[in-house]
Amino acid sequence: MKKKLGFLFAMCLTLLLVLPASVFAATVDVNLYDSLNDKMLTVSIYAYDETHQPSSEAPTAVKATLMSGSPGSYVYQTVYLTLTSSNPSQGLYVYTSNTLPSGWTVIEIAANFSMIYAGKSANYPIT
Repeated sequence: MKKKLGFLFAMCLTLLLVLPASVFAATVDVNLYDSLNDKMLTVSIYAYDETHQPSSEAPTAVKATLMSGSPGSYVYQTVYLTLTSSNPSQGLYVYTSNTLPSGWTVIEIAANFSMIYAGKSANYPIT
């Protein structure tokens, strides 16, 4: 019994040592590209792991913060974008919003991954 248990332990240890590091890799580097056309926000996200290979981990959420009002009485709202295209082998994920309301301004774009949060400021008035 000890011999079988020892063999099983040795096989498990060997598998862990032989598996490529990318199996355990999480997204650690993100590039965000965004555009606003016809009141719709599109965000392209390129995600990379710690070996700088494309990450197959898609964002758990992509959102935009909108602002409206005047100094002293700003109102904010969060809009979640929908995944419209993906290519995990390139680490590319494209998200698009529904039509955004006029009179607001996109002030922040953010993508949440399991281990990181990537965001950027923006200044897109929606007319």
